[in-house]
Amino acid sequence: MKNFIKVLGIDPGMTTAFAEVGYHMKKEKIEYMEINQVTTNQNDELEEKLRVLDANINYWFTLLSHANFDFIAMEENFMPRGTSTNASKVAGVIEANVGHWLHSVWNRPHEEEIFFLRYPPSSIKKALLGKGNGNISRRKFTEIFLEMIGEWELVIGEGTKAKRQHRIDALAVALACLVKTMNVDPKTFKRRTKISVPTGTDKGSS
Repeated sequence: MKNFIKVLGIDPGMTTAFAEVGYHMKKEKIEYMEINQVTTNQNDELEEKLRVLDANINYWFTLLSHANFDFIAMEENFMPRGTSTNASKVAGVIEANVGHWLHSVWNRPHEEEIFFLRYPPSSIKKALLGKGNGNISRRKFTEIFLEMIGEWELVIGEGTKAKRQHRIDALAVALACLVKTMNVDPKTFKRRTKISVPTGTDKGSS
């Protein structure tokens, strides 16, 4: 088993947030590495928003070209695949970029395959808070989750309430992935080797 597991969590939307975290298995310590987001202009037409989102996600992945992820995890709260909704179109843009980078750029050997996982919100809540909490409100979940990670202002970074929420959701996806795939105990999420304070840089719609 690897000693250091690296996860990229994705909260999809017209503002898409990413959370890059690592976990030291032997030390049982978390490493918060980068949390950020890309955005679109709310006044643009849908097709322009999708074009900008695609370009900005690709740019952000370019910055991650050195990354050595074990898992990429995305929150999935969309309509069934094949349904033509704005949310499903956003998911398609993100998945296309992930697929391109997995197979064409990161070019990981087969035995070191990166797993791309999708979790509905209820699965994330249950993984982090316990099986009886799959249907609690987003507000209540966020409150408990921030207490769980501790010093959350340092972890999440600055920005508007809405942008912070996207980063919180991306981080929750990443940590839920660690719980579900590596049986990591959520109680260890306050034990850290370091916090790389996020810049909060917003790769916008220009």
